[in-house]
Amino acid sequence: MKQIDKNKLVSQIKNISNLDKNIHYIGDLSNLKSSIHEAKIGTELWRLFVLLAIIFALIEMYVAKVSKSEME
Repeated sequence: MKQIDKNKLVSQIKNISNLDKNIHYIGDLSNLKSSIHEAKIGTELWRLFVLLAIIFALIEMYVAKVSKSEME
C-alpha cells in the first residue's frame, strides 16, 4: 500500500468536499485509539487546573503570612 503525503491528502479532500475542518490526520497508527478518543472528547485539562489551583493556594498562603507579620 502506497503512503500519501499529509498535505497532498488534505488538499485532495478539500477539492472533493467542504469537510476540511472536520478532517483529523493520524500519522502513527500505534496511537490510533488515543487519537480517536482525543478527537471525540478533546484534551483533558483538569490536571493543569488542579496544579494551578495548588500553586495559587500556596501563593495566597504566603501572601497572607507576609501581610500578617507586617501588621504586627
